[in-house]
Amino acid sequence: MELNFRRVGNNLIQANVDGDHVAGTQFLGWDNVDKSWALGKHANLDARIAMKVTTDLTANTFGRSVIPKGGFAYFPRGFFLGNTFNGRFLNLATTAPLTGSFARGDLVLNIAPSATGTLGWVCVTSGTPGTWTPLAVVSKADWDTAQADIADLQTRVTALEAPV
Repeated sequence: MELNFRRVGNNLIQANVDGDHVAGTQFLGWDNVDKSWALGKHANLDARIAMKVTTDLTANTFGRSVIPKGGFAYFPRGFFLGNTFNGRFLNLATTAPLTGSFARGDLVLNIAPSATGTLGWVCVTSGTPGTWTPLAVVSKADWDTAQADIADLQTRVTALEAPV
């Protein structure tokens, strides 16, 4: 395998790889659409981009009403936390995955949560797409009600255990 680095056009680093890799892989290139630096960019194949870093030219709002100033890293395809053996995938979506291969412990956070809805989903059985269970949101009102119910139950148990 031969690896040659050079600056080409708007790319800071481009690697030409011979052998079993894709020739011309750009490790760090300028994404003129998002106005950000893209790590893992290959030609115009956004599916291979691992991470982008915003600049002050970036127009993405990331769900906000204003555009955040540059300097933020974001991961268009999600990311792994941990090492190669026990690393787990983390991504964002509006539903649990219906396709793809996942490991037990992978997480998908809900980008449209509600006060009493689902915070996200966790994969409880590895597979394609695996078995996903919701992460419930416990609101303060529900927690206060549960604590009151527990206190009432403790009072009743104490009364039943008291000698007559």
